[in-house]
Amino acid sequence: LFPVPATNAVTISFDAYTKGNADIIIINQLGQQVLFKKVLVNDGINFNTIDVSALRSGVYTVKVNNGKEIQTKKMIINK
Repeated sequence: LFPVPATNAVTISFDAYTKGNADIIIINQLGQQVLFKKVLVNDGINFNTIDVSALRSGVYTVKVNNGKEIQTKKMIINK
């Protein structure tokens, strides 16, 4: 996940074991889902850029669910 801290967009990289779909979910500090994006993935390392310009400054949790596992990372937005 980069850049950290983010302002307008973040690039999320993750490993997928098979070609298919993955869900990218961003959750705020209150546990509320503030962004959901379904993406197509290929086998191996994937990169997706997410527009976070509408989100306020703060700490968020980013979850990537590829159907078999969930990868979680903290994200900081600073405007």
